[in-house]
Amino acid sequence: MNSPELASQWTEFVAARKEFPRSEELLEHFNAGTFTRICDCGCNSYDLKVEKHDGLKPLMPARQRSGCVLSVAFYFADRPGSLEIDIFVDADGYLAGVDVACNANSEPVPEKPQLAEPPYHVHGALMQGPGSV
Repeated sequence: MNSPELASQWTEFVAARKEFPRSEELLEHFNAGTFTRICDCGCNSYDLKVEKHDGLKPLMPARQRSGCVLSVAFYFADRPGSLEIDIFVDADGYLAGVDVACNANSEPVPEKPQLAEPPYHVHGALMQGPGSV
């Protein structure tokens, strides 16, 4: 069952990835946010509202389009299929949510998925290092 604790685990998982150079920024946004949705369809997705305040810089410049700014996908190590993680920002460039889905959201996310390393897909504007956006 999806929960704020799972949202935190998945956010920390992405932040800890060597493929992702902006872990501190992502975690700051997550910690400053308020949940607006915890999906209960079987995925582990959530939406956040991050209040803008001094010291918290946007993940993306406001001129950048809102939407998905990072997509990471893994094959399962112990069965067919994949787990996909997408990070979204709002129109102001602040974290808006994370989608965690199994096989394009066609089945529930396993409780403790065994993922093959490295991810087979890593793409998005958020891959740039801090200060380069």
